[in-house]
Amino acid sequence: GRWYRCTGAGTVDTTDINDLGVMGGSGDATFEAFPGERLIGTEYFAFNRILDVKDVALVSARIKEIHSWAQYKCRQAADINDDINGDAWGTVNGNIALAFTTFVGDMLHTARGVFIDGYNANDTPNITFWDIEVDTGGVNVTTLYPLSSVDHQFPFISYGNINFSSNFTDEVDATTRFTMYFQYITSTACTGVKISGSAGASAVIDYTGDAGKLDHLLTNDYLRITGFTTESGNNGLWKCTGDPSTNTIAADKVDGVNPTDEAIGDACTVLENPFESPGAIIVDDETDTDIDAEIDASSIPFSFKYTTNVQGGRTADSNAEVIVVALAYDGAQYTIVNHTITKTTGQTITVNGIDELNYEDVV
Repeated sequence: GRWYRCTGAGTVDTTDINDLGVMGGSGDATFEAFPGERLIGTEYFAFNRILDVKDVALVSARIKEIHSWAQYKCRQAADINDDINGDAWGTVNGNIALAFTTFVGDMLHTARGVFIDGYNANDTPNITFWDIEVDTGGVNVTTLYPLSSVDHQFPFISYGNINFSSNFTDEVDATTRFTMYFQYITSTACTGVKISGSAGASAVIDYTGDAGKLDHLLTNDYLRITGFTTESGNNGLWKCTGDPSTNTIAADKVDGVNPTDEAIGDACTVLENPFESPGAIIVDDETDTDIDAEIDASSIPFSFKYTTNVQGGRTADSNAEVIVVALAYDGAQYTIVNHTITKTTGQTITVNGIDELNYEDVV
């Protein structure tokens, strides 16, 4: 929820508590938005000391600079408090102020109740913020130092660049395209998949020998199954026509090869909504926008919400197997590149296209 501070004593009821900014109940207390709240990921947390570390040119500071600057402030005999929000701190001489930051290894930790505004985004994975836990102690009435605190980090964002060969970049932008897809949403290894009730393209996939392993599938999911040896025609692309029921799922074969009953059960790999199926999913960047655009530069940055991306039901905080597809109308052939997005920054995907030899402009 959001954070507020009381500006006028009075009463609140249950309706008021649900939204102190509106006070839609019968209470008569007054509140205002708490200026120390900050959004970390998808949740707001409270802080009562804010370091604004952008310089006069609005250049964001790196963590070593932040720590050095904070230590410098704590050596000053003069007031270091801007007090722009009227937060009751008053005059705070630096040499008697509580410390702001410390390093643990290469990770910058704030003191309790301290948040940093204006840090360089490249340092996001390297800062831990310690909040105010109001319901478990609040703050010291004299120092206003939080009595209890919990550490928080922003969800990790993976960053990288997609580098394109010249036969992509030499093409007119509007006739080029690149798209990043998940290779699959889930990959499940099964030891005894059976096929029953086959009729035309329809059949039942039976995974009783791997109880529960495919229960995450849903109606209209596409599956690429490999590993059938007894009836190899059962390998290929399927579409689920129902939800799982007692370790079975109804499905249609959609690659033109009809299924055949198989009672023995083979060890198979089942890919959910794989690349080159109608269920394939385009990867979203950190703004939840599809990674899908014209090739307008030789190096195009990409981002991925590693900690929180759950597109299509994938597991958050796990590596993502992706495929970059690129095409230039008459410059480069359809090109596919595999990549694994990991929990790192500075990743590179190189897309080298083969010259398009078959295009002829008849105009």
